[in-house]
Order: sequence, then structure tokens, then C-alpha cells
Amino acid sequence: MKEYLFDAKLFAALRVEATSEAAARKLLEKTLAAASVYYRDSRGKLQKAEASLAGDLDLVEEDAAPEAPAPKKYTVRAIVTARVAGYTTITALSDEDAIKKAGALDPSEVGYEIDEDFMVEGDQSCFLESEEQGEKLEVDLRPVGEPYSWDCVNLVKDLANLADFQEEAKSARLLIEYAKRAKGLLKTTSA
Repeated sequence: MKEYLFDAKLFAALRVEATSEAAARKLLEKTLAAASVYYRDSRGKLQKAEASLAGDLDLVEEDAAPEAPAPKKYTVRAIVTARVAGYTTITALSDEDAIKKAGALDPSEVGYEIDEDFMVEGDQSCFLESEEQGEKLEVDLRPVGEPYSWDCVNLVKDLANLADFQEEAKSARLLIEYAKRAKGLLKTTSA
């Protein structure tokens, strides 16, 4: 039996990781300068053949890095419970008349200003609204475990009502009931 040697051009898809296309080409050219190809002959024996790069490398695919998500704009509507000062002017004939008129004011009609003494006192939250999607998301800005101020205000008002000790036994029972409510409120908010 005779042996025949053929010069064959084989196509191979070679995947390389590199920082750029130029770096990938250089790495492949260097590697293929002294490459070998293994194949099985007609008898099933593994044979080794020399291989070299003929021609230019054709770029078939570039696996680009995933695109970073584009930043989205949100409208933030902050809601807080705070003590603010509002100022308005009234005209009165006497102190008593001024007290009466001031007591009749509608607080929503007073001009409020935020000054350097502004302090948020509770219930900090905000609503985020995405301009693109129209979604609203509420974000609680209160420190962990802090109850909503309206719960605390109601509790303080109830405790303040105990100051009137006309019926001591009734007041003592109410005090115990309010203390239990306060304990339950603290457990609920810290969970």
C-alpha cells in the first residue's frame, strides 16, 4: 500500500478572548504559527499533521460586552411630617378680637416658609415616578423601627386625657390599656 500526502485547506472556527480584535488576531497568528491538527486515518489510528495559517483571519462574530442599562429619570415627591411656621397678618380692635380671628384662620390659607430651623419630625417617605414607565413606587425614609407620627400623636393624646383624674379607678384601667397599646405599637413597628 502506498502513502499519499495532501495539502488541504481546512476551515476552523476559533473562539478567542482578548481585549480587542487586534489583540485576538495577534494571539491566533502566534498560536497557529506552530499548530498541529490531529485526525483519525482510514485504519482509525490518531495521526498528527502540521498546520499553518494561510491568508487572513475572517472575523465572523464579536461577542460584545452587555450594554450598561441606560439611566432613567424619576420625579421624587417627598412627604414629611414637620413643624413649619406660617405667617399672615390680621387686623383686630383688641387682643381678644385678634385671638378670635387667629383661631378662625384656615391653616391651608397661611403662607408657609421653610427657615433654617426647619426640622423633619416624622413620617418621611417619598414617591418615585418613572417618566418613561409611569410607575409609582413609595419609598419609606423613616429610620428602621420608627412608628408613624400619627400613631404616636394619638397615643399621646389618649395619655393626655388621663390627666383628668376624676375617676381614679377608670384612669388607672385606661393607663394600663394605653401602656399595652404602646407596647404593641412598638412591637409592630420594630418587626
